Amino acid sequence: MLSCKARNKLLTKIVGLLVLVFLPAMGSIVYLNMALHDRGLQDARDKLDRTVRGFEIYQNMLVTEIREILEVVSVLPEVRQADTGRIEETFRRLHRREGYLSNIFLTDPEGRVIASGVPDPAGVNVEERRYFRAARDSGGFSAGEYALGRITGVPVLHFAFPVQDDAGTFAGVAAVALNLNQYREVFRDVALPDGAAVGVYDANGVLLLRSPEASEVYQVGSSMRGDFYALLNRGDRRGCFERTGSDGVEKVYFYARFTLPEEREPYLFVLLELPRDTFAGPVDRAALLIYAVTGFSILLGLAGGYVLYKRVLVDRLHSLGGMMESLAAGDACLLPENFGDDEIGRLGSRFMDMAREVAAKDDLLLASANTDALTGLFNRRKFNADLEHQVKLARRHERPLSLVLFDIDHFKAVNDRLGHVAGDEVLHAVALAARAALRSTDLVYRVGGEEFAVLAPETPGEAGLAVAEKIRLAVEACQVEHGAERVQVTVSAGTACLGDSAADAQELYRQADDALYAAKRAGRNRSVAAHTDGFCGDEPPGREKAA
Repeated sequence: MLSCKARNKLLTKIVGLLVLVFLPAMGSIVYLNMALHDRGLQDARDKLDRTVRGFEIYQNMLVTEIREILEVVSVLPEVRQADTGRIEETFRRLHRREGYLSNIFLTDPEGRVIASGVPDPAGVNVEERRYFRAARDSGGFSAGEYALGRITGVPVLHFAFPVQDDAGTFAGVAAVALNLNQYREVFRDVALPDGAAVGVYDANGVLLLRSPEASEVYQVGSSMRGDFYALLNRGDRRGCFERTGSDGVEKVYFYARFTLPEEREPYLFVLLELPRDTFAGPVDRAALLIYAVTGFSILLGLAGGYVLYKRVLVDRLHSLGGMMESLAAGDACLLPENFGDDEIGRLGSRFMDMAREVAAKDDLLLASANTDALTGLFNRRKFNADLEHQVKLARRHERPLSLVLFDIDHFKAVNDRLGHVAGDEVLHAVALAARAALRSTDLVYRVGGEEFAVLAPETPGEAGLAVAEKIRLAVEACQVEHGAERVQVTVSAGTACLGDSAADAQELYRQADDALYAAKRAGRNRSVAAHTDGFCGDEPPGREKAA
């Protein structure tokens, strides 16, 4: 507990300043009321801004992932050669894996759907759709508008990427239909201020989704008000304005517009609204109480009081403000010497403690975003980023790089026979065995349900296959006990090495994946190397290679 001396230090200084002179203070009360209104408005804006920024991060990550999928799909051999059988098999796998996709499909140059992850696309033509025309005309990634999927029948937003045949001519587009119902889950987890609502609109101002649910005034598929649409199309990425809503309520609106890197026009708008009474009502009631009870206020002190006030409060608060600005910029900061041990001094110390806590939480969040919670290994998102980075490093310095893909044999049978708890134990055991078998420079990831990957820098083809074998043998040597059951675990592995036949990350991954499937076809519990060349070196005699 604080001593009376410590508690009263700052109080005594402030009281000494206030007692210097008194004058009627109605003006001060009016100013206070205005300041409270402004503060309430600013708090509302801050809450809405945080909500928009959170959605913006989510949407950009989602679009980036969709673009990566379409870029990979557009260069698949079966896509470039219009092999519909193999294409549909690939699309069905993607559709099952990526739950937010309502469909993924391929068109010919005239817009006719020739392959689809969802069955029965016969007779569907998308030539008039915005995403098809934009991808065809610009030669790049494009987004569409609100639509009911012609194949799936659910509300979707389309994204597309052009496909070229082996001769380099336009052969159609690869497109995905993003299921708009997933946004309901996103906004269901967002803590909106009381009375607030959020709407998502397409490029034409058509309402795609509203949370809370749409009402008679706001119907999904209805158009945004013309004055709102004009404001949102002014070119600002974010903005705020006040208007009377379509329901007759005075509101504060905060918006964000989303564009693709290749396009200037937005493809999506997010509009949040908050009734003014939400923050202005309590302030007005408090102001009335102040007017009724208070007939005077404290004026500014004399020069001596001002100097004392400045030294005790303003200068030190400026120091705290500078410290917070440094923290916001991510810079190191320290409190000035002899900052004091009164309330402001303790506040400064608490700011420093909070800064350390925030830094620790930021580190934890970054680790969580890149780590698989079950196995402790890096996750698929981290793998995608590291694969591109390691390939660039290897090619720039002409150094070897091997990729190992392996997954657990008959894992579904373990889950079906012993349950998912046993499956989790098997995944954990495989992760431990793989990590123990690798060098400190090797990077191991869990990239799917029972699928794992290893990036081995400075590792030519022969050594890459040896890495796969070490993992396979390490896993084979361990048994997982689940109750009275002992589960014998094996893995199949495929390896590929960066070289002339695997010139980029996508091709390296494809070759390793083909080798993995070759290992499974050959009977499982084995390692198979893909045909590689370039600066990865030759494979040793007797090793298995993918056909």
